Amino acid sequence: MRLAEYLRAARGQQLLTPQQTKRVRADLLAWTDTRLRQGRSVEQLNDELAANVLFPDDDIYRSYAGYLERIAEEAIPSAPDLMRINLAVGMTCAFDQTSVIYRKDRAERIGWINEVDSNGSVAWGVAPIVAGQPDASGKRILAAGLMHRWCTSAWGSIELRIWEMDNKQLRPLLIRGLGARRDGEMTATIEGQVVTFRYSTSAPDVTLLVRPAIHRYRIEGNRVTRVPPFAETIIGFVDEWIDLEGDLLRQTSSREALQAHADAMKWRRNGSGELFQSSRCMGTPALWQVGFKAFDGPEVRYFLINENGPANLQMAGFTTQPVRECPVVGVPELTGPLQFH
Repeated sequence: MRLAEYLRAARGQQLLTPQQTKRVRADLLAWTDTRLRQGRSVEQLNDELAANVLFPDDDIYRSYAGYLERIAEEAIPSAPDLMRINLAVGMTCAFDQTSVIYRKDRAERIGWINEVDSNGSVAWGVAPIVAGQPDASGKRILAAGLMHRWCTSAWGSIELRIWEMDNKQLRPLLIRGLGARRDGEMTATIEGQVVTFRYSTSAPDVTLLVRPAIHRYRIEGNRVTRVPPFAETIIGFVDEWIDLEGDLLRQTSSREALQAHADAMKWRRNGSGELFQSSRCMGTPALWQVGFKAFDGPEVRYFLINENGPANLQMAGFTTQPVRECPVVGVPELTGPLQFH
């Protein structure tokens, strides 16, 4: 088995070179294609790989370079006509995953999903893949998240990805790289032409560490547009608003907030701060006044947020003083799911 000989020759390396990674991926994909077309099961494929001693033992402290993970089949919700086969190549301390999409009725490959720029040292995994309903021409939307598989750190990078799929190929519509908490769940859902990703990321207050994050995108032909809600918590909206730019920033800001946006970006670059006395003023719209105190001094800054509805939060200002006296709220209200009245 040529693939087995090539992998065994790589054992003892700390990592695979980019050229080795590319070759192993290509050989494993071609090997899998051939056997699935022959009608073999995933179990039979794994038996053949095991006979060639391509799986590592259970107690391995050296690099996984030169080994494979067991092949696995996963369902794709709302797409019973498709089959997902996971192939994984050993990197330094984890397995780099390629998820291959086949037509289930005849094991015909449509495309595959992986991190193209993997260099043999950092592995990536593919979260659950979801599919939309086919349109009249047979095209449909697919979406999934990819996540770094670091050796030890719970933090890493993710990619949000959306494709248009027909009977022959996957065509990328979106690749969005972000930072995230790796041990949290990462999901994607599709409703009509809207794709929603949920994951965990860092919070602007270092004592909180983690907050839920949401990204929603509307697909209109070749155009992919991020749409609200941009956050599911008040603290999340503060964090997301600082990162917004262009039309999205203008849509979510009052004139005063838009003028103060550069100061807010500078505030975060300088280390932000910890949550300070915050309040919520009842009314239509309700007003949140989210305070942060500097770590190294007495300075306090307030984010003023108008709450108009679940998809309509607006930053109203970034100030040194609250603008109204209102009931104080605590961390649970700032970090919990928004309750709109």
